[in-house]
Amino acid sequence: MTTTGSRRTSTQRTAKQDSTQLYCICRTPYEPGQFMIQCDSCKEWYHGKCVGITPEKADSLKAYFCDKCNAKTSSDSKRAPSSDTASKPQKDLRKEVVEHVEIILKKACKATLETLRDATTPKDGTTVDPDKVTEIEGQIAKVSAFESNDEKIHNTSVAIEQALIDAYKSENEKAYRNQYRTIRTALTKDDYHKIRLRFLLEEMTPAELASNADILSL
Repeated sequence: MTTTGSRRTSTQRTAKQDSTQLYCICRTPYEPGQFMIQCDSCKEWYHGKCVGITPEKADSLKAYFCDKCNAKTSSDSKRAPSSDTASKPQKDLRKEVVEHVEIILKKACKATLETLRDATTPKDGTTVDPDKVTEIEGQIAKVSAFESNDEKIHNTSVAIEQALIDAYKSENEKAYRNQYRTIRTALTKDDYHKIRLRFLLEEMTPAELASNADILSL
């Protein structure tokens, strides 16, 4: 645990506690070595990658307040948590999910492009069939176009979140949160490169991605 001013961050936490407790907008347990930051008002812990806070940025903050609290803080004091929770603005979970999916899609594009480029020039020096290289280059062009189009990334993120609502009725449903975590895994883990590529090439719709609980088995 580290503390700077009124801002608390962590990469080392109690394994016994964290094995059952869920954190952050993504509602997942803490993973050892994973950077997290604590809201100075509600005391909830958030993964830095989920809220766009790096360890370096956290070091420059004197206080951190999550979107749920939406509090104004002074530069030299820590606001005490309010007991009147009814007066606090309600967090727009659906909006947060859209914002997080946008980040996920950008990371997915970057990782996919790296994988595709590596495939055209294998490190072991083997020769790739020219027709295969042409196919991969076409995929690179499509994913690059996706990556550079902020409006498309936003609209796709909105479509994914809406598909989650259509499938699971409410952002407060456990199935909604579980499928969000499944989508995050499918789009960010290298083990699921083929699924990620199919989605970025628009061979899979947001509805198919959001409604299929077995998407990782494809």
